[in-house]
Amino acid sequence: MKFEEILKGLESEGKEKHVPDIEIGKGRGEAGVDIVHVVVGKEVPHPNTVEHHISWIEVYGVKKDGQVVCLGRSEFAP
Repeated sequence: MKFEEILKGLESEGKEKHVPDIEIGKGRGEAGVDIVHVVVGKEVPHPNTVEHHISWIEVYGVKKDGQVVCLGRSEFAP
């Protein structure tokens, strides 16, 4: 299975938007490193209630050799 096959596309979303908007700021961090900014619900607000909230986000990248690596994970409370 290819990496893109496990992602849910925009066409399969319901009223809430779960597909993240990802922006990469090239060289904007300390010492010129790239910064990744992830927003869920940028165009369609996500409700974020106790019953229905985003509890974690993981960011993955693909190396030049095709290896998929986890770049980071953030966990959230409702």
